[in-house]
Amino acid sequence: MEKKYKTYTVDELLQDDYFISSILHPTQESREFWDFLIQSGNLSAQDFEEAAFFIEVVHSPKEKLLRKEKEALWSKIEIENKSSLKKKIRTLYAACFSAVACVFILLGVSFYFFYESNQQGDDVIDMIAALKKIRMYNPDQIFVWCCRKTNR
Repeated sequence: MEKKYKTYTVDELLQDDYFISSILHPTQESREFWDFLIQSGNLSAQDFEEAAFFIEVVHSPKEKLLRKEKEALWSKIEIENKSSLKKKIRTLYAACFSAVACVFILLGVSFYFFYESNQQGDDVIDMIAALKKIRMYNPDQIFVWCCRKTNR
């Protein structure tokens, strides 16, 4: 190799095709070559180790799940999804129940006030009719009569 690896950094080693192939598929010749460069001081041993470690980590075989492990994982996922869905449905039912309860309370309060206002309206009509019947407009009698009517 005619390249001068003395000035190579970790990044440059990771871009060098010969370095990558000699780490992934080492031969006796490539091992001797890299050992010679490191021992002669033409390549930093630390840079070589870091680059080689990175390549080994990136190209390491991935673990595969066994069929039973996949099935167990899927069953756990399905159980978690079902429990999550049940929680969401319970929350939705609670919100709907609360909304319906609020509507009924508002209707009840509205009917109560409507009924009370009609009762007071009837009392006012009765007062007006009674005042028309009274020929004397003595303020004391009207006041007494009004107080008596409202204290039912």
